[in-house]
Amino acid sequence: MTFLSAKPLPNRMLIKIGAEAQLRLITWKGKRAVEKFRVPKGYRIPALDERLRTSRIRTEVKLMTEARTLGIFVPIIYDVDIVENKIIMEHIDGKQAKEIISSGAEAEDLCRRIGSIVGILHSNHIIHGDLTTSNMLVSDGDIYLIDFSLGRKSQGVEDKGVDLHLLKEAFSSAHSERFHLFDHVMAGYGEECKTADAIVERMVAIEGRGRYT
Repeated sequence: MTFLSAKPLPNRMLIKIGAEAQLRLITWKGKRAVEKFRVPKGYRIPALDERLRTSRIRTEVKLMTEARTLGIFVPIIYDVDIVENKIIMEHIDGKQAKEIISSGAEAEDLCRRIGSIVGILHSNHIIHGDLTTSNMLVSDGDIYLIDFSLGRKSQGVEDKGVDLHLLKEAFSSAHSERFHLFDHVMAGYGEECKTADAIVERMVAIEGRGRYT
């Protein structure tokens, strides 16, 4: 959902600093929007850093576009500036799924729907790379998946297992008192992903490696 405001909007207000990017709230053609800027890495050779940032922006935009064609809600991309390493996208006026799951309101249904979304991604070989309930926004009942910064395409069971493992770890950390709800995530995942059994088996194996290293 695009949020329109009758009041003057803040100009380039910093709202998040991450390892890969900075997010700013901006005005884009009269609409509230988000500018995502891929930050340069000082430890890299400048030319290599520029190529990597450009490549990752292209990948992020491609993955978001593909996810939308699959029926997954993602912010609309308004503009891409490869030279400046920026993406301008729709601002989603909603709550993090993390808040809703923690509050208990309709959490079981929400978790099942989250699992379905991840199942659709993996069925189409999209690895999100940073699956957390903080990267899922709920607006008007719809779940928007955000931040594909670490995403990529892969058919590998290992990559999908790692993606699922990261979601489970994030869920355990953010919702330790309601971790039983992760069963609903897995139920939704199994409904959408035909190779779910193999991927879940690999996720369990990955967990085992972590315990013995």
